[in-house]
Amino acid sequence: RFGADGTRFEGVEFPPSMLDPGKPNLMQKLVNQAGYYTYKLGKWHESEIDFAAESFNPLDLSDPVAAKLATQGVNDVLRSGWQEYLGLLSGAFGGINGNGYGGGEVPFADQPTGAKLKDGVTDAVHLVDSRSKQKVGAIPDARNPTCEFTDSAIVTRGIKLIEEAKRARKPFFLEYSMLAPHFQYEVVPGPWDTEEDARARGCYDGEPGGWKALDKVVHKDVVVQIIAAFNELDETTTPSIMDIEENLDQYGPTLYPPIGTRCVGGFGTPPNINNDPVNVAQRRAAFKGLVSYMDLQIERLTNYVDWEKTYILFLGDNGSQGGDGGAFNIIEEPNDPARSKSTVFRNGREVPFILAGPGTVKDVFIDDLVTTIDIYATVLDVLGVDQPDNTKKNSFSVAGALVGDSNDRDINVSELYPSTATVGGTNGFGSGIQGPGPRGFGPGARAVGDNRYSMLAFNRVAGPGRNDPFVCREGSGTLPEEDCFDSTTGIYEHVVDVCFYDLENDKLEEDALIYDELTEDQKNGFDKLCDGLNDLGRRSVYYQNGPMLCKPDEVSMNPDLCTH
Repeated sequence: RFGADGTRFEGVEFPPSMLDPGKPNLMQKLVNQAGYYTYKLGKWHESEIDFAAESFNPLDLSDPVAAKLATQGVNDVLRSGWQEYLGLLSGAFGGINGNGYGGGEVPFADQPTGAKLKDGVTDAVHLVDSRSKQKVGAIPDARNPTCEFTDSAIVTRGIKLIEEAKRARKPFFLEYSMLAPHFQYEVVPGPWDTEEDARARGCYDGEPGGWKALDKVVHKDVVVQIIAAFNELDETTTPSIMDIEENLDQYGPTLYPPIGTRCVGGFGTPPNINNDPVNVAQRRAAFKGLVSYMDLQIERLTNYVDWEKTYILFLGDNGSQGGDGGAFNIIEEPNDPARSKSTVFRNGREVPFILAGPGTVKDVFIDDLVTTIDIYATVLDVLGVDQPDNTKKNSFSVAGALVGDSNDRDINVSELYPSTATVGGTNGFGSGIQGPGPRGFGPGARAVGDNRYSMLAFNRVAGPGRNDPFVCREGSGTLPEEDCFDSTTGIYEHVVDVCFYDLENDKLEEDALIYDELTEDQKNGFDKLCDGLNDLGRRSVYYQNGPMLCKPDEVSMNPDLCTH
């Protein structure tokens, strides 16, 4: 979604809050026109309704503004080409959508370190349902403790939609933006949380055998880590971690936390609480539980598809949470929390990408370059739908990878940019020009790379106390849309710091190289990525996404600056 010519997909301009559902070339519209049922499940996160929706109490169903937002949000989903929808309008938990997976209580900033939360009690998790065009509870009685996670309730609907398509003998296209393993981090059902008990409590009405929980054999390591973290056990306590490992059936039923127990931490929570070792250990354990639970729900959903006729694409949306003052940090060494989600470093920009389907070469790792906007071309290619010409310059089908062919991508690009007064106006956390801050996304940056090298270009931020998120040339910043404009070239210029890494020997991008010390191969790699960065810059649409001119004889390559 960066601003290069050919990648400005019509209708998608400034994610996540400016998707125009009326545009004709949205992927799901083209797929629907080809005769497929189109189903959207999970997070929406793609229209102006997103952040506004988060400000409402989920239990205040009578609030007319909240009701209007819910209806407007569903209409956005349907107008954009999806025929059915059940999920959250926003990209996280809170407000109109409920405040968690289905259990636990929101921790307060003044909680003592290591505070335990109440047993599985929560505000209702409210989903928005296109069938009723209103908020609905994911559990029958919002006043009772819930034992079903929201993803489980959503998958129950997904199974019903797949079965309906089968009965109608119609092909379907289903997109599921899962909640797990996003924060808030909560404890998932464990081996001793049974389907029988869930049905008795009135909070699971899915298919028989569809209740999912961690298995004490398959997920033993995760189960033990959750028990140890939430009971503050180590090798010196009684029982010890070894005792738990050797006698899981003895200790597990009483020591495994209640479903939905929420980890301490979050925006507004003091750093000393966020970074307390007990709280960090609990978040890491709960996160691993959520990843395992995600796998279980994917297995449950895909049990209902015909693997001889169905293609499946699985990918992450960003790297794991790390920064934000430790609020949601689950990053483990040797990885750096400051170089994770919301950064252009590898742990922020690289995600899993898995393809499966008829004729797939199984169990093969393919190191071809691919990026998320390639999904557009890939889906249309697989389904035999013509790809619009204005999207062909930078969305490439990777369908050939299913049978062992390579794709056409030469470099990958990721970018991060703050909102400005002239474009976007807000990134959801404020309005106008926004500089670096605890809830902002920091200064503009781009990452350009291939399988061997990566180049990170950062807009140089103005001096202390300055609010403009970039500097175009020394002394500018008051009117960047004017000061940055070069009337000779017709483009906007930035002063940038460039960090260049050789991933063959530096997988975590910790050793930025100096141009004069590069080998011949490294210089060739530098020139390739530099040309790619400049090419993207010259074709940029928005000035804050504009050219980050990379010139070896002028650019700053001081490794001391590569600590953004």
